Amino acid sequence: MMNFQINKRKETERSLRINREELKKSEKRYRSYMENAPLGIFIADSSLSYLDVNSVACQMTGYSRDELLQMTIQDLLSSKISVNPFEELNHEHSVDKNQTVLSIQKETPLLKKDGSEFYALLRTVKLSQNTYMAFCLDITKRKQMEKELKLTNENLTIEKKLAEASNQAKSEFLANMSHELRTPLNGILGFTNLLKDTTLSPEQQSYVEDVLFSSHNLLNIIEDILDFSKIEAGALVIEHTQTNIKTLVENAYRMTKYKAGKKGLKTEIFVDDSIPSCVMTDSYHLSQVLVNLLSNAVKFTEQGGIAIHCQQIRSTNKDLTLRFAVSDTGIGIKDDEQTKIFEYFTQADSSITRKYGGTGLGLTIVDKILEMMHSQIKLESVINQGSTFSFELIVQRCQSLNP
Repeated sequence: MMNFQINKRKETERSLRINREELKKSEKRYRSYMENAPLGIFIADSSLSYLDVNSVACQMTGYSRDELLQMTIQDLLSSKISVNPFEELNHEHSVDKNQTVLSIQKETPLLKKDGSEFYALLRTVKLSQNTYMAFCLDITKRKQMEKELKLTNENLTIEKKLAEASNQAKSEFLANMSHELRTPLNGILGFTNLLKDTTLSPEQQSYVEDVLFSSHNLLNIIEDILDFSKIEAGALVIEHTQTNIKTLVENAYRMTKYKAGKKGLKTEIFVDDSIPSCVMTDSYHLSQVLVNLLSNAVKFTEQGGIAIHCQQIRSTNKDLTLRFAVSDTGIGIKDDEQTKIFEYFTQADSSITRKYGGTGLGLTIVDKILEMMHSQIKLESVINQGSTFSFELIVQRCQSLNP
C-alpha cells in the first residue's frame, strides 16, 4: 500500500510537471503570437477593462502595456459610449452558423496618449463568456484618402455643373446671336437681289455680285453657328417626312453647280433609277449634309471637277440602304489629319483657314447630324489628288406609294 501511494504521488507530480511545461509552452506560443502579430491586439473583459495588449497596440496608442492594463475601453474612445460594445456578441442573431467564433467589425476613432485621434478598424471576437479579443488596424490614411476623394468628387460635381451652365449659356448666346445676325442679313440679301434686277452699269453689277457672294458666305457661317449651338444644346431634332431622293440630290447639286462653274470645274451627278420616288427620311438635314459636302468640294478644288453619286446598295420590304458619295479632285487631306477635320473649329491646318476661310464647323455638323441619323461619315483622300466623303443611310419606304 505504501509503495502504491508513493508511485501514485510520483505519477501525479509527473503529470503536474508535464502540465506546467505544456502551460509554459502554451503561454510562450500565445505571447509569441501576440507580439508578432502585425495588428494591434486588445483583450478585455465584460467590465471593459483591458486584460492584455500587444506591442503594436502600445505603438498605436502611445501608451505602455502597464498603462493600458490600468485602463478601460472607455478611456480610448473619442466619444463615450452608453452601451456595452460587446452587446452584439452576446445575442443569438450575431452568431454566424458557419463559424464557431462570434465576431463583429466596426470602424471607430480612438484616442492616443497625446490626445490626437486615429481611425481604427476593429474586429472583435468572443473568446469566452466574459473575455473578448479585438484586432485593431490603423486606417487613418485610408479614411483621409476617402475624405479627400469625397471632397474631390464634390468639387468635380460643382465644376461639372458650372461647366454645364456655362456651356448652356454659351449655346443660348450663340443661338440668340445667330438669330439676331441672320435677320438683318436676310434683309441685305433681299434688297441686294432687288438691286441686281435694276439697271446697273457693269461696274455696279460687279459690286452687287460681290455683296451677294459675301452675304451668302456670311449667312452660311451664321447657319453653321446656329446648327452648332443646337447640337450643343441637344435641341437638334431628326424628323421623317416623305422625300424624293432624286429631287433632293438634284437640288443640292444645283445649289453648288453655279459656284463650281465660276471656278471652271466640271460637275457630275448620278442618282440610281432603282431608288423609289418616295422614301421616309429627314429631308432638311440630309440636304444640309449634301450641300455642306458639295460646298467643301468646290471650295477646296481649283481644277478638275466634283461629283455626287447616290445609289441603292440594299433593299427590304420595309426599307432600303442608300450610299451617298461626294468626290472632288482638290487639295486632299493627309492621313494623320483626316480625323482632325471632324473636330469643332478645326481644319486640317491653319494655312487652310487663312486661304479658304470658314468656321471649321461644317464637317463637325455633318458628322453629328449623320450620327443622329444612325449613319457615319467616311473619308478617302490622297494629298493633291482629291477626296471622297461617303455615308450609308437607311431610309423607310413610303408604303402607301411604293409597291
